[in-house]
Amino acid sequence: MLGSPLNMAPEVLSGKPYDNKADIWSVGTVFYEMLFARPPFVAKNIVDLIKTINKKKLRFPKHINNISKTCQDVLIRMLTVDPRKRISW
Repeated sequence: MLGSPLNMAPEVLSGKPYDNKADIWSVGTVFYEMLFARPPFVAKNIVDLIKTINKKKLRFPKHINNISKTCQDVLIRMLTVDPRKRISW
């Protein structure tokens, strides 16, 4: 693995095969952090990060930035855990 775990797609973190949809996840995490000044998922280690990604619902803190429904939809599609359901380029 190379890079920041906070920006890695769940399939990469889990050591599963991955394709360019992992990049979409990574761009989604950066986009989220640009909008809310924090990553979408945080944990103390990779094992807990995988658990958090799989269990925690993506939240949009309106007190930080009240983004549009369209923007929320794009983020949800980019940060979909199952890469087969994740938006493509």
